[in-house]
Amino acid sequence: MRYSPCLNCHNLNQELERRRHVAEQSVGTVVEPLVVFRGTFQECVQHLGKCYRAQLSKSSHKSTEARASIGRFCQVTDSTVVRWVKDSSNLPCGETRIRLMCYLDLIGFRVSELEGLKTRKGFAELIGYGLLTPQDAAEIIGYSNEQHLIRVLRPAEGISEEKGRRIFDAWKARRNELEERKEKSRIEYPAGFPLTTEKVVTEGDVEVVPQEKVPRLRIPDHTDIGFHQATRSLIFALAKLLQQPQIKELSPDEAKSLYLQYRGTIQDLSCGLCALSSKLIEKEEEVEGNDE
Repeated sequence: MRYSPCLNCHNLNQELERRRHVAEQSVGTVVEPLVVFRGTFQECVQHLGKCYRAQLSKSSHKSTEARASIGRFCQVTDSTVVRWVKDSSNLPCGETRIRLMCYLDLIGFRVSELEGLKTRKGFAELIGYGLLTPQDAAEIIGYSNEQHLIRVLRPAEGISEEKGRRIFDAWKARRNELEERKEKSRIEYPAGFPLTTEKVVTEGDVEVVPQEKVPRLRIPDHTDIGFHQATRSLIFALAKLLQQPQIKELSPDEAKSLYLQYRGTIQDLSCGLCALSSKLIEKEEEVEGNDE
């Protein structure tokens, strides 16, 4: 994970307030938050949780107030936010995932999955800031199922030129409204606790192995069996493996150890399966369209 250059002060909230005050004196000024942290979605939530735990006790009334902005922006209960800041492995999916990534970006985090969307980032923000529902967004692109939309809003997913044009046009038509919503959100949903650009170590932390040092399984480039046969065999074997009771019986420590040891391979596998699923869905839609 990468940390931004450290500032002289740990508490960034005062600087953010100063910038907001300056902006209020000048019409049209756009206030960009300081970059607190750069990393994957999980690493950003983990850093947010460490900042929270370093400043607030779990029994404090102030801790509930501090979490309020996160819950209101993401439209989830306080108990859900508590799970996020306590355990960064328990993260949301779908629309809530997009909302949380947008909130992190709003308060100064740079989430690699969101930044990696490039031209699609603005479209994802339309959903994250509530300007488009997932259903409306799916219809704009031409999907009948919003689950297809969620797959497209992943950096590893490829899209057709036509869908890319629809995504860009939808963002362009609403970009001014999106910027206004962002500025309003910076005031309405500030971080409720100090954020630091430096590494935060709290009690019970487990050392995270840097991504570049995480071993990946060596997979031969060539195989004697056909590609399609190999693909089918691997998919069925993986599905059968994941259904085994031993997987469900892993203790939290065993699961965390397994993830830290092979997270590079696990992430590659996840991205690969998502990409394959997306391509198959597009092919299926093409066939259905030709049949019509």
